[in-house]
Amino acid sequence: MRSRRFALPGTLASAAGILAVAVAALFIWHTQRPDVYRTRAGERRVVTLSDGSQVALDSQSEVRVRYTAHARELTLTHGQARFDVSHDVERPFSVTADGHKVIATGTVFNVDLLGSRLLVTLIEGHVVVLPQSVDTRSGGPAASVGSSGASGPSLTAGDKGRGPRSPARIVLDAGEQLVISPTAPPNILRVNVERATAWQNGELVFENEPLSNVVARVNRYGAHPIVIDDDPTASMRISGVFHTGDIEGFVSTIVSYLPLRAQQAADGSIRLTSRGAASGL
Repeated sequence: MRSRRFALPGTLASAAGILAVAVAALFIWHTQRPDVYRTRAGERRVVTLSDGSQVALDSQSEVRVRYTAHARELTLTHGQARFDVSHDVERPFSVTADGHKVIATGTVFNVDLLGSRLLVTLIEGHVVVLPQSVDTRSGGPAASVGSSGASGPSLTAGDKGRGPRSPARIVLDAGEQLVISPTAPPNILRVNVERATAWQNGELVFENEPLSNVVARVNRYGAHPIVIDDDPTASMRISGVFHTGDIEGFVSTIVSYLPLRAQQAADGSIRLTSRGAASGL
């Protein structure tokens, strides 16, 4: 005689409970998972977010976006991006880069992760930057920061040159650029905004900058890196306007105007060496 098996009510209830938990976990994971936007070498793109804000990504850049009912949280993991923020005082807009957080409600600013340095350039409006030393987790100072920032000491352009300090916030006005480096205290500079954002038009503008910084920018746009082999080469200063995709033209120009040698390696990289170092002098 064939036996029959019947599921017990308790077993069905347990299975239903496990399924409900799994579905809930999947829903939470999906809603909390950030949207990721990235670009390849030589690519630039503009992304319009759900609130109308726009993010312009430079070559080899990545931004992660997570919107909630009370906050608009973005992270620049590498590269450079310009943020045109739609005004919403109830949902502060923040961009975290290298542990530092830039907070605004409606403004336009540029964030650049350049090697070990972070550059925040304010194009329009006002922003507050919370340095890495400040607790920017939920419930910390960032939770109470709006367009005017949090309580505590702040750094402004007038503080430039007053020596190292650890401000709880850094306030920027239009036309100012904050430079954060692991080897120096935060510094605010007045900059030409058009030059600082010329990358959006496919140009790189340099004015008496160390070649190490210039090469770090140029390398964003090439498939193979330019490598500096010695300290004298890294410290050379350069000014000029270059096209973002013209790596060969850039190398040709600096070798013509600076005492440098350029040699292409088997892996495609281009090595720059001062002529004195290359000749053993």
